[in-house]
Amino acid sequence: MPWSAFVPLSGGEINDAPTAVSRKPGFISVYAWGKDDRLWQISKYDGKWHGWQQHPDGFPLASRPVADSMGPDHEQVYVRGRDDVVWTKWWVPQAGNRIRVHLVDFALGTAIVNDTTSMFGQMAAAWQIFAGGSPSFWIEPASFNTLDVPTFHVVEIGACQGTPTDEQKKLAANYRFGANANEVIIYNVIGTNPTQNGCATFPTGSPAAVVTLLASPWTMAHELGHLLGLEHVADSTRVMFGTATDGTWNITDPPPEFSAEERKTMYWNSKVVK
Repeated sequence: MPWSAFVPLSGGEINDAPTAVSRKPGFISVYAWGKDDRLWQISKYDGKWHGWQQHPDGFPLASRPVADSMGPDHEQVYVRGRDDVVWTKWWVPQAGNRIRVHLVDFALGTAIVNDTTSMFGQMAAAWQIFAGGSPSFWIEPASFNTLDVPTFHVVEIGACQGTPTDEQKKLAANYRFGANANEVIIYNVIGTNPTQNGCATFPTGSPAAVVTLLASPWTMAHELGHLLGLEHVADSTRVMFGTATDGTWNITDPPPEFSAEERKTMYWNSKVVK
C-alpha cells in the first residue's frame, strides 16, 4: 500500500519526538512531552483522530516518553523525572471502585519535585495500595492546580478530629476547582498548625485532606483512608498506623496494607466519596 502524504496532528506543541503504541487493531495512541513539561496524548480509533489531551495528574517530565503494550488491554509509558529517576504510568480497563482525586499545590511548587514523598510519589503509592486487594479501588487523578496563596502555606487544623477550622472551611468554599461532592481534593501545603504530616478534617460534603512537606510516601493513602471512614491502628505494617507519637514514617514493612475489614468499610463509604 502506498504511503500517504504527511498531515498535521494539530493542537499539540511538543519538546521532542513523540512515541506511539497500538494495544489492539484499529487503535493507536501517540504520547509526547509537551511544551508545558506535561504528558500529552492523542489517540486514533473509530477511524479518526480524537484531539490532543493533557494528562491531568500534573506530573512534570524531563524527557520524551517511551510507550509499549503487553496486550489489548494495556498501555505503559516511561519517562525521566526531574530527579533523574525513571517513572512509569499505565492504562488498563478500570477495575474496582473509582475515587477521583484533585491535586492542589499551595506549597510554592514543591509538588513539582519528583520523588516518593512528593504529591506524585504519594499518588503512585496510593494507586497501588488501594488497587492491591479486594475489594479494590481505582484512584483516578482528575486535575492538578498550583497556586501561591500565603494564607494557605501553613494551614490551621485545630485538633484534626472532625471539626474543621475556619481555614479548612475557606479552602472548601473557595478551592474545589469544580470537583463534585463525591470527589476528593488533596492540598499540598508547607505545614500545618499544630504540626502534622496531614489532616483529613473538612466540612461535610467537601471531602479533602492536606498533606505537608513532612509527609511520608504513605501519607496521602493514609488520609484517603480517613476520608473513607478508617481510624488509626497500632499495627505498624498497616496504612492506617498512627499513635500519639508515631505516624506513617514509622511503618515497618512497606508498602503497607489495608485489612479486609478496612476494605469493606471503604467500599461502603466509597458510595459517598468515590
